Amino acid sequence: LTGAPGTTIGGLSGSDGNQIRNNGNAVSLPFGAGIRIADSPNTQVLGNAIQSNEVGGIVASNAQSTTVRGNTIANNRGPGIDVQSASLVAIRQNSIFDNAGLGIDLP
Repeated sequence: LTGAPGTTIGGLSGSDGNQIRNNGNAVSLPFGAGIRIADSPNTQVLGNAIQSNEVGGIVASNAQSTTVRGNTIANNRGPGIDVQSASLVAIRQNSIFDNAGLGIDLP
C-alpha cells in the first residue's frame, strides 16, 4: 500500500477481515511483509489474520494517523508490527504472538 491515504484493510464486523499469509521468500526480501504501508496516512488495518510472512506482519513507514486494531498477528519471520517511521499510530486490541522479532518494534 503506497500513496493511498485513507485506505481501510479489513473490518471489524463479521467476516470483513482478510487472511494475509505466506508472503515473500528469501529471494523477494524486503518485500515479504504481510502488509506494507508507505506514504499512506489515515490507514486502518482492522480485524485481519496476518500470519507466516517472510519479513513481518505489518511494516509501516511514513504512515501518520494509522490505526491497527483487532488483528491476529502471528508466526511471522520478523516483528509482528514494525513501525519504521510514523506518528500518531494507534495499536489497540490486537493478538500478537510467536513472531521471530518483537511483537511491536518502534523506532
